Amino acid sequence: MAEKIYTDFIIDFEALSIFANSNVVDLSALTFVDDYMNVPKFSDLIQQGITVKFDITKQPGRHRLPSTMNWWKTQDPEARIALRPSTNDVTLEDGIMKVYQYLKAQGVDYWKSRGWARGHTYDFPIFYNLLSLALGKEDVIDDDVVNFSRQRDIRTALECYIGRGHNTCPLPKGTLDGFIKHNSVHDSAKDVIMYLYAKRYAFGVEEPPKPEDADPLSLQQRS
Repeated sequence: MAEKIYTDFIIDFEALSIFANSNVVDLSALTFVDDYMNVPKFSDLIQQGITVKFDITKQPGRHRLPSTMNWWKTQDPEARIALRPSTNDVTLEDGIMKVYQYLKAQGVDYWKSRGWARGHTYDFPIFYNLLSLALGKEDVIDDDVVNFSRQRDIRTALECYIGRGHNTCPLPKGTLDGFIKHNSVHDSAKDVIMYLYAKRYAFGVEEPPKPEDADPLSLQQRS
């Protein structure tokens, strides 16, 4: 009997610190099907995702880390655009609820879906912190979109399928055309595709491309 395939999701924050109460720049989320036999196109994942841009000037008391601020100064102009004020800026409460409602509407199941992020200690703590703020209560477990025990992280998955110390996965050349590093929805889509291709390689569906045939954007190390 074939295993039922559920809708999973991945979230990615850009922020000015590394803690749960960070001053947040933006948040992207996208849903996907954990089906390594049918890997979606990078452009399609981006289109089906959602990004909310927060007003970073109206987050009193939220944390900014000097080293993170300095890190932002070293990033490409395309990524630093997210720091500029825009007419699309929203409040913390409105932004997190918009993403929350998107995930619900996409069919994310509290028990069956898996919630993904790049790691365990960054995106989901911020997510919970903001959701608590928006809902006006500390305990958000009854209102969450995925049970805490169903949270997963991309780094661990890639190491399991590819090998210890590997936080990227070689992809066929051209897979990531148009990718912008540290654009949160682009980073999310890239992680989903790397995760699915890593499963394909591990389960013998196809061989990884040789270095000269791999998309160079997929070989760039990411923290």
